[in-house]
Amino acid sequence: MCSERPELADWGEHIRVSGLVRRLARDPESARALLTSTATALRSLPTDPAVSLPAFAARTLGDAHALDDGTPLATLVHSGVRALTGFPDGTGAEWRREAWACAGLLKDALSSTVLTLGLRGTPALDWATGTGEPAVLTLRQLTRTPPA
Repeated sequence: MCSERPELADWGEHIRVSGLVRRLARDPESARALLTSTATALRSLPTDPAVSLPAFAARTLGDAHALDDGTPLATLVHSGVRALTGFPDGTGAEWRREAWACAGLLKDALSSTVLTLGLRGTPALDWATGTGEPAVLTLRQLTRTPPA
């Protein structure tokens, strides 16, 4: 994997030396499966246009929950995403969400909202603009039907 993506060479060495995979996997067979799935996910990144994290996981890994927070695979892929995108170290849910987004993966497309004013593009938005009203859109709405 790291030979295919030179930008991941330092990261690959880091996870080898740090023992991260050893801590995340129960045994050598689990470690091999974890690394195979990680490579599969990272080969498909970044995505353009952006997609939801569960949709990406379902499409590339066969399980919409494969990259759920707290899973060994999510931990390793998230680490690889940060190496791939140059996203800085940090902590917290917002930081994780922003790191995923740097690779084109949207963590929560329904509860993330944007307040707009004067944005046209759909009949509802055109109406809101025409009456001077703000409109609240979800991230999912913006990615499925981006404004022109």
